Amino acid sequence: MANMTVEREVSIDASTEAVWEILSDVERWYEWTPSIKSILLLDPKPLHLGSTALVEQPRLPRAKWQVTEIDPGRGFSWEANSVGAHSVGEHWITPNSQGGVKVTLRIRQSGLLAWVFQRWIGRITREYVAMEARGLKLRCEQASSLRMLAHGA
Repeated sequence: MANMTVEREVSIDASTEAVWEILSDVERWYEWTPSIKSILLLDPKPLHLGSTALVEQPRLPRAKWQVTEIDPGRGFSWEANSVGAHSVGEHWITPNSQGGVKVTLRIRQSGLLAWVFQRWIGRITREYVAMEARGLKLRCEQASSLRMLAHGA
């Protein structure tokens, strides 16, 4: 059985708080990444340890994800099980010395079906993680610019 990991780091010119606000509002991800059709939180907000969500993505079966690690303001990991596959998605924010942040997006997949369909799933996974990194950067930097304008900076 093979494990597959896809990771993307993106630098974002926005505060940790601003990025967390957008990243942790998972039900609105569809607004900034075409890799998501919809996410429905099955538990009350805010995102917390044990939160579950139904995630719909183009070309993939709907999956139920559960938050397994969270550090509010810094990031979270969640996991999904499907027939023959286990996925772990990680979303972590690290402040940088220039006042912005680095966000690490990582997905790890394992299991028999993950191995059998590795080429197909791997291509889609790499594509989606790249979309999410680009979309998150754009959304956070736009929100940060608007916030600065609103405060007369």
